[in-house]
Amino acid sequence: MFRSACAAGICLLLSPIAASAQERGQVGVTMGYPNAVGVIWHTSDRLAIRPEIDFDFASAESNDSFGGEAESSGMSFSIGASALWYLGPASDNVRTYVSPRFTWGKATTDDDELDRDNSHWTASASFGAQYAPVRRFSVFGELGYGLSQSSLERQGFEGTITATSRSWGVRTAVGVILYIGG
Repeated sequence: MFRSACAAGICLLLSPIAASAQERGQVGVTMGYPNAVGVIWHTSDRLAIRPEIDFDFASAESNDSFGGEAESSGMSFSIGASALWYLGPASDNVRTYVSPRFTWGKATTDDDELDRDNSHWTASASFGAQYAPVRRFSVFGELGYGLSQSSLERQGFEGTITATSRSWGVRTAVGVILYIGG
């Protein structure tokens, strides 16, 4: 199955289809870094909506030199959306855009001594560029600035502790888009 998907992707990339600007109604699957999978929907020639989702599961076991054992497990997920306002028509298959983005997420960690719940949100604005070497494939990169807030609730032997933190910072992202149909 994996080999078939890779072969199909390579054939698609090497096909002689001319690249063009993204058309209204065109839908694609996005994969990016930092970790996120989503879709992109071009509602018009100048606007696209990009919802995304990210999730992780982890577990660990440890032993110390005194014979003690510890186990912990955790789960996190986040959902978000970006709006991409394209600044003009494609020039040499490159389009630039500005993009506000909002995400919300939750993470939980359970171990032998502590239970932690963390919720967080991020709001940012970015400048990006999207390059389409062929009609059904694009790469993108973004650079922006945003605000994040995180709230942590920890339950342990001493009771419940709650903490909130805010931070401002630079946001970067890179990814690929595989367009479906059309």
